[in-house]
Amino acid sequence: MSVSNFIKQNFALVLGIALPVLLVGGFMLMAALPQKQGTPPEYTLLFSATKYQNNASGYNVDYVVKSGKVYARLTERKDNYSNYQRELFRFDGKTGSVQKIEPTLPDDLGEEKKLDVELEEFKNITLDTSSKSPDGYSLENSGYRSRGITGMVFGGGSGRYETILRHEKGYVVKLPEYSGSHYYGNLDFIGWVIPKKQ
Repeated sequence: MSVSNFIKQNFALVLGIALPVLLVGGFMLMAALPQKQGTPPEYTLLFSATKYQNNASGYNVDYVVKSGKVYARLTERKDNYSNYQRELFRFDGKTGSVQKIEPTLPDDLGEEKKLDVELEEFKNITLDTSSKSPDGYSLENSGYRSRGITGMVFGGGSGRYETILRHEKGYVVKLPEYSGSHYYGNLDFIGWVIPKKQ
């Protein structure tokens, strides 16, 4: 039996198999296109995320910007069980990579209840804390993405949190996970790194 005769005699069966495959392929293509339409972000994104620390330190850590400079805000811990610390990251849109920053911090607060420590790692940069970068990107924090049409049709996979940079023209760039950790459920925007003028 020729292929054309088989298709004619089993049109409903062929359509039932081909249509889901075409739909899945179309959805996958549409999902991939937005990330390939525009130029990558020119400005590095600085952000922090909460992580529980097993080894309790004497203070809590957060990150703030004052006059374009990054500071670690250290505050006295008032209990022995809540030891959630902010970890510091940067996302380079040109390389598509996330890097964890481990700043040098004091061992303790001494007599202080709160202390802002300027980070040596960022002394030579300036941060812009505007919600939109100079090249038109904005951070969209931690939207929950389902396993998608592929997962629903074929099974497998699970939903997860994803964070994206969306350009004002509509295309998006997804921030990758760091070491397989789903930390974007508690991400805080800090600012855009502005290069020094030559």
